[in-house]
Amino acid sequence: MATRRRIGIGAIQSRQQTASKFAAKGEQLASEQLEQFSQQLEQLSIGLENFAQRHRDEIKKNSQFRRHFQEMCASVGVDPLASGKGFWAKALGFGDFYYELGIQIVEICLSTTHINGGIMTVEEIRNRLMRTRSRTRKETISTDDILRAVEKLKVLGNGFELVPLGGGRFLVQSVPGELSMDHSRVLQLAEDAAYVTKELIMDKLRWDEPRATAVLDYLVKEGLAWIDDQSTDTTEYWFPSLFLQQYCHSSSASEMASFKVRPEHTGPPQLYYNDTEASKYASNSHITAIQHEMAERALELLALPDGKSGLILDIGCGTGMSSEVLLDNGHIFMGLDVSEAMLGIARDDEDLEAGDFILQDMGLGMPFRPGTFDGAISISAIQWLCHANSANENPRKRLYFFFQSLYGCLGRGSRAVFQFYPENDEQCELIMSQATKAGFNGGLVVDYPESTKRKKIYLVLMTGGVAQLPQALSEETEEQKHIDNAGRRFVWNSRKSEKVVKGSKAWIEQKRQRMIKQGKDVRHESKYSGRKRKPKF
Repeated sequence: MATRRRIGIGAIQSRQQTASKFAAKGEQLASEQLEQFSQQLEQLSIGLENFAQRHRDEIKKNSQFRRHFQEMCASVGVDPLASGKGFWAKALGFGDFYYELGIQIVEICLSTTHINGGIMTVEEIRNRLMRTRSRTRKETISTDDILRAVEKLKVLGNGFELVPLGGGRFLVQSVPGELSMDHSRVLQLAEDAAYVTKELIMDKLRWDEPRATAVLDYLVKEGLAWIDDQSTDTTEYWFPSLFLQQYCHSSSASEMASFKVRPEHTGPPQLYYNDTEASKYASNSHITAIQHEMAERALELLALPDGKSGLILDIGCGTGMSSEVLLDNGHIFMGLDVSEAMLGIARDDEDLEAGDFILQDMGLGMPFRPGTFDGAISISAIQWLCHANSANENPRKRLYFFFQSLYGCLGRGSRAVFQFYPENDEQCELIMSQATKAGFNGGLVVDYPESTKRKKIYLVLMTGGVAQLPQALSEETEEQKHIDNAGRRFVWNSRKSEKVVKGSKAWIEQKRQRMIKQGKDVRHESKYSGRKRKPKF
């Protein structure tokens, strides 16, 4: 009978050698992969640090950019805004951003618990934060920042929760306890008027009386609602947090105005003046009146020859308010702005059809031939060049390049007048030094320096020889110009009555002359121009 052959000692040794070789090879591959992974992480860390250094200002000022940056870092396991030590706190200028914001939210909620019962709207928290932070800091706080900070407060246990109201709106609950869906629906119903009644809940939510009574009793017990027994018809349940939002918004807005963040600190102008802001700007009658007044004064400071039409460059024309003043005074204009939304409104204005508009960043220079313009004006625009919105922008270089290119496209002996709102004396010195370096001479003209509201600053630059600056306006000059008209008989003649009627023969002829001066092809004049057609063909 044949016996089965078993594995010998040589086969066992061979298998052990093979296993040891595989183990050694595996350790080698693991060490190589670990080394490669470490190098990749090091390169990624260097890339994130360089990105943070280049976009430091955007991360600090722009909340949306900050959120995207944190999401990008969180995808690789890094949380730079939650680090109070090391490189990130030094590079970004702040550490523990959301934790610090969370502490401020806790302070606000605790200080108002006796009023609102421990529940506040996110918008009210944001207004209170901006009032306290705007005095010392320039960065803005967004709703998304508040929501993220409250999420980090959940580690404190039951006490800080977000109560959804629908439509992306939230309430912040800062007292222990849970609000059910029924409680949230009642809060959502009370958002419009800041109060509810039992009958209103039963009618709108289709609840029975015991259910509505149970929800209202719980809200009153927790201090979230107050009872008004003095109502004539029925008992009203008021919510203090919503009451502050509905009826005290005007006072909070006035307080916010005193600490309002300058638009230049929020980001580049093409992002700040979007479609919404541009439409608000164009429809504000107060802004329109002020812009027209400053444009009239800037045109006066240009000192153009009387009775002569000139080609004027309107820098930062916006929606065309200052350009309209140039047209009303018989001049031709070329408007330039960086906001596409603002230029869109200006292009749609039929009164500005005679002019041209260019989408251009003035910090990149003026793209015109030498000696093209007889003058230039700019209303509330040049201060934007004093701020860097990215690491590639240098305010000093952008100002110098702007003034250098502007000097070239102005005619000999012409002027450029800039109305602006300087943030401090250093900005005035920066702007004037770069203008002088580019070849201009001139200086500042300050109208009504003794008044805080009427004070306006104009930078008058000249391309010719040294000339005397115009006299600034003041209360004394207005009194000297005043003439007593008592006892005189005169007829009021408004400025609007001096304008020709649109569609008339004079209006058509005026438009023809402007187009001829612009070098456009114009049809010859006819005796039928401006005539109305007869009713029958």
